[in-house]
Amino acid sequence: MFYDFQLSKNLSFEIQLEWNETHWQYFNFNIRWSRKTDHAGLKFNLQIYKLYFNIDIYDHRHWDYDNDCWQENYPED
Repeated sequence: MFYDFQLSKNLSFEIQLEWNETHWQYFNFNIRWSRKTDHAGLKFNLQIYKLYFNIDIYDHRHWDYDNDCWQENYPED
């Protein structure tokens, strides 16, 4: 199960719940907060046996390291 919601112009919320038969651990817990990087935000992961739960609240934009700011305009491919 995977859901993705747009919270604002630049902010998204993702939630994932999965039963994984091949890759599992007895217990794993992780919280990460990132800034000034591509898709910066809060990431929360919990895995108990074969049940995997993930929440991400992140910024869509990419970080422009040269100018130390968010990249607003993306070059055409």
